[in-house]
Amino acid sequence: MMSRKLIIAGLIAAFALILAATPLLAAQPNPKLEKAAKVFLDVMGSDEGLALMQNVAILKKAGLSYQPELVVPTAEVIDCKSNEQVRILMGMYAFDTNYAAVFGKKKEFLASRKVMFEDITEKLDLPALRKIRAMAPARLKKVAEDPGQPANRKALLANWRDQMKKQMALAAKDPELMDVYVDSLYGSMIECLYVSCKLALSSGLGDAMIALFNYNALRLTNLEKVLQAVADDKELAAMMERGERKQVTDPVLKILKNKKGKLTKEDVGKILALVKPVRTPLVKQCK
Repeated sequence: MMSRKLIIAGLIAAFALILAATPLLAAQPNPKLEKAAKVFLDVMGSDEGLALMQNVAILKKAGLSYQPELVVPTAEVIDCKSNEQVRILMGMYAFDTNYAAVFGKKKEFLASRKVMFEDITEKLDLPALRKIRAMAPARLKKVAEDPGQPANRKALLANWRDQMKKQMALAAKDPELMDVYVDSLYGSMIECLYVSCKLALSSGLGDAMIALFNYNALRLTNLEKVLQAVADDKELAAMMERGERKQVTDPVLKILKNKKGKLTKEDVGKILALVKPVRTPLVKQCK
């Protein structure tokens, strides 16, 4: 008869084998995720998507300024947030990083980038997310000396695209990682709308703002394409909070498209009324 110790040892060994096999099972192909990953790369990782991110410079071209009170605080924000909130914040910090870069704000650029690439990655604790290779320190230091220079911003976005291709290859088999990027895309949209509307109200509406709001419409359209890619799968659609988010994105996109960028103060107020209730609890600092 087997001794109790031998039986226990056998069970432990079997359990260890099951645990070792789990990542392999989780990494099986998923057609729905593969479709979502392809759409994500088509709208965000393509030349057109890269140009869209580069067009945050419209803020500067419209004669607007960098206003630090509009961005998400970089201290005492993520520790008290749920993982879903942190994933959305990742996109908000991504926009803030780009916003700071456009106006050559080195300190703010580096602070937002640190939260995005270090603090949030640590908080979410996803092995796949840790595989992101941020720009080499020496190169980043050089870029950060003048992040507003077009060539430097182009280098930053090109690095982002290279990493995105690798991440989407992983996300096509990993629903948790896909969730990170869809949530962060939503977060970047919320932050872009908020900053754009607040700047528009403080500076006055005019012809220079039309391009800015049409830019917002394009970003929202891209988000819609990604959400639509998972719409035919109830489980994925629920995971992406598609229904809840469309209650925000659909009416905003309707305003932007109907007016073709020619918004009134009333229009801007309506957009802020939709965006602020989403953004406010996210940016609240932890006590």
